[in-house]
Amino acid sequence: MSCILRDPSEHRRLAKVEAVRQTIEVEQFVQAPRDRVWAQITDHCAMNRWLVPGARIRLDPEGRSERNGTGAVRVIESAGLAIVEEIIDFEAPSRFSYTLRRGFPITDHLGTITLDETERGTRVEWTIEFRSKVPGLGGIMAFTLRRVIRRGLSRFARMVQ
Repeated sequence: MSCILRDPSEHRRLAKVEAVRQTIEVEQFVQAPRDRVWAQITDHCAMNRWLVPGARIRLDPEGRSERNGTGAVRVIESAGLAIVEEIIDFEAPSRFSYTLRRGFPITDHLGTITLDETERGTRVEWTIEFRSKVPGLGGIMAFTLRRVIRRGLSRFARMVQ
């Protein structure tokens, strides 16, 4: 049995729901110099110590000019899921960006981690933008991701200080 939407307004309503862009912004202060924070936060294979405890993380392949830099593809395996992300921009020691290749029902994904030196140490800002492939699920995914990142960055700050 198939479901056919006969009312054109229903098509427009569903298209609008799918087109909603979600934005997550999480900030964390770390009492450590930016160079030390950069070395730790860009060590992708060590993310299982602070972001996804217990996950298996590997690079396949490593970055083109730097192991964890542009072109690196990180594969994060946890609880039977595999998330694959590619580093698309790497500007040491201040910023890197990545995009999701597969493993999550989202599209138009862009994640950016920015480090700013302050009097107190380093300000870490993690921003993620995406659209859900599943209508109506974007807000729930944003809420969950924000919580995971907030907890992870808090663990990260304690680990690095």
